[in-house]
Amino acid sequence: MNIDFATALFGPFGALVNNHNHQTTESSAGCFALKYDLTDHFRLTGGIRYTDDQKSVIGVHLVTTGGATTPTCANTFSKSWNSTTYDVGADADLSDNSLGYVKFSHGFKAGGFGSQGCPNPYDPESINAYEMGIKNKLFDGRLVLNLAGFYYNYSNMQVTSITLVPGTTVTISDIENAAKSKIYGLDADFRALVTDNLSADGGFTWLPHANYENYTTYDPYVAAFAQFGLPEPAALDAHGAPVSGGDFNLAGNRLNRSPTFNGIFGLQYADNLAMLPGWDYSIRGELQYISSQQYSPFNRAASREPGRVLVNANVTLASENGLS
Repeated sequence: MNIDFATALFGPFGALVNNHNHQTTESSAGCFALKYDLTDHFRLTGGIRYTDDQKSVIGVHLVTTGGATTPTCANTFSKSWNSTTYDVGADADLSDNSLGYVKFSHGFKAGGFGSQGCPNPYDPESINAYEMGIKNKLFDGRLVLNLAGFYYNYSNMQVTSITLVPGTTVTISDIENAAKSKIYGLDADFRALVTDNLSADGGFTWLPHANYENYTTYDPYVAAFAQFGLPEPAALDAHGAPVSGGDFNLAGNRLNRSPTFNGIFGLQYADNLAMLPGWDYSIRGELQYISSQQYSPFNRAASREPGRVLVNANVTLASENGLS
């Protein structure tokens, strides 16, 4: 896969950063999966996969200030990564309408190169994921109810960060690795046929813990404002323990885009349209609540999005021949 991309960023006092890149990706993999029935009601599953990724990027990054253009990066890099991932699990019929399961999987997300930083190869992300749950069909299938608990342990989680272009006051978005992160919580969803025409569905995710366990990184805003003799605004203060040289230990901070609670409930009514034979209609409404969440690993006040409620509604018309 070949990708050509360019970005243009405006910094303080007219600084312009142009990044031109040509990236090549080659990926190959092989996998094997197995399912074995120990009894009529108890099964074992497993699989293994080997992946080899090779990436290279060629490009030039230019900074223009005061009419003068300076190359900040002759960007020619290549790296390769490989990983063996696998999963094992078991599931059992608890009754004619209920299935319980447990599963462990080891996953891998390939490394790569940031499109703006130079040089910035970031490492692969890996995860050990544990999950157990139960799936149910009740009341002759009119109610489907699923419950699950999960625990995710990340190594080298890939995190979007803000950094300074070397030798400038321009900040850019980049990608780096956080050493350790953990997430655990509960997830549930349901679908219910209330009447022949009225149905309800919904679900929620509860994340009591979604935090960096080990992550030290540089806060560029302190240096960016200091160059102009200005203090960093309180809303941009980093939440973490200062280490040295502008670095902060962010252990314990909340992960990006990880609200503690996210729940949704929907109702839908569907029926034939009497005035138009061969056509059906449905009316649907949804109510969703998402608790507050962070958009920066520094957990700044300015990067916190407050909790919100979303309301959606729609009407759909559909014909027997597929028109809608």
